[in-house]
Amino acid sequence: MTQPGLAPDRAMSHRHAISSWEINHKNSSVGFSVEQFNLVSKPFKSVKGEFQVYSGAMQAVSEDFNESKIDFSVVVGSIYTGNDRRDRHLRSSAFFNAQQFPSMKFRSVAFIKVADNRFILEGDLSIRGLSRRILFDVTQEPFQHELNGQSVQFKITGNLNRLDFGIKGTALSEIFIGKEVSISIQLEFLKQQL
Repeated sequence: MTQPGLAPDRAMSHRHAISSWEINHKNSSVGFSVEQFNLVSKPFKSVKGEFQVYSGAMQAVSEDFNESKIDFSVVVGSIYTGNDRRDRHLRSSAFFNAQQFPSMKFRSVAFIKVADNRFILEGDLSIRGLSRRILFDVTQEPFQHELNGQSVQFKITGNLNRLDFGIKGTALSEIFIGKEVSISIQLEFLKQQL
């Protein structure tokens, strides 16, 4: 979502971190999908892709992760949709311009617990040198392996308008590619020693 935001009195606190967490890439993924018009098959299809190189960390200020701080970075050139030609086009100056803007960055300003396992994540996302305040829905998922207490898993979902970040493509892109991009991120964080 590209609409901020949480009320000022609920913004990120300045409490000190009680634990530090880093991404476990083995059980994480950064995915997206966008609608594309197809003249050959059915009118619209969902094109899915992922970014294969990314890093991030979380600083927790409470045991239930409320008001945690999250920083996240993605290597644009690691985009993968299963089609080499399309991937090269997406890396080009017409879309992400990976040579001039090699990374996308996200820094949270609020991470608010709204239910037992649900959070609202608000932060600044920077793509192609443009920064926008966005919101994500976050679900904390059950522990799935032996690292109980030492790992936490989040599913992060939301939508953004690619035009807000200058990802315009060619003139044909305006006709054949949807403006709204769905984001689906699965992150497992492992607890670190402070």
